[in-house]
Formats: sequence, C-alpha cells, structure tokens
Amino acid sequence: APVIPTQTEETASTEPAHAQSFVSFDDNFFQSEGNFYFRVSAGVDENGNQTYKYIKANIADAKTFHKVQVSGDLDSGKKGSAGGTMPAFYIDSKNVYFFSGTSMEILQGADPGSFQVLSPVYAKDDKNVYVIQTTCDAQGNCTGTVTVIPGADPNTFETFHDTVVPDPD
Repeated sequence: APVIPTQTEETASTEPAHAQSFVSFDDNFFQSEGNFYFRVSAGVDENGNQTYKYIKANIADAKTFHKVQVSGDLDSGKKGSAGGTMPAFYIDSKNVYFFSGTSMEILQGADPGSFQVLSPVYAKDDKNVYVIQTTCDAQGNCTGTVTVIPGADPNTFETFHDTVVPDPD
C-alpha cells in the first residue's frame, strides 16, 4: 500500500526542550501540548545509557487519534521480548496510520471507518487486505512494513494461524 511519511524530527538531541511535559499515551507515543511524539533510539551516551530522539507525528485529528487493537486477545503494539516496541496501527477520523517502529506513515486509501487489525500479521478495511512483515533485532526493537495483498477479498478474508512470539510478561 502506498504510504505517506507523516512526521517531523523534533530534535537530534536526546529530548526536546519540553520533553519533561510529555505524558505517556501508550507504549509507542507520548503526548505534549496537543501533539504526539514517538521516540527512536539515538544510540548510547558516553556513560552507556540509551538515548532517544523524539519525532513529532503529524496527526490530522488529535482528538480522535487512537491505537487500533487486534481483534481477539492479542494486542497490536505490544512490547517486544526485550522491551522494544512492535509496529502498530492507529486511526483518527481522517486517516489510518502505520507506526513501523521507527517512522509513522499514513496508509494511503485505507478507510478509518472500516479498518480492523485481524492479527499481528493481517489487517483489512472495506477495500483491501494488508500483510504486516515484522523484523526484530536482539534488543527487541522491531520494525515493520505493510503491503496490500493483491486480489484478496476483505469480505471473505479470514486468518487461521499466525506465528506469534509470546510476550514473557
């Protein structure tokens, strides 16, 4: 599926000046002054501590922005086995967003009114079925890509078995 980047790097340093006002929104996002930010690793400092850069996500309708939970008992965006984050979908009244683990993109043409995450591997809306491919490193930091499955019928598409790495918590 075509994706449109929807982010602005706030700073290349470890935190924006107003980071102390950040409120955790979920495992992936922080909220401050009506804006949403996600963080990505910026490496380690001279003391060996993990540092992050915060990236502002350009959300069309912040009041309706929320994570799309996986249908059933699984959770999109769960922490990876070593504490990193998994890719996840979010919607607002205007768009479907895909958080890849390192970037935030609009899933162009996806319908937020009918969008469902069926499993950690599949999602659909009224027009398309999407497949999510996730890769994780040894630290549990996961990144993902999403593509349309050509010819898949969202009205009849069902999931049966997915390979899921269990969450140790």
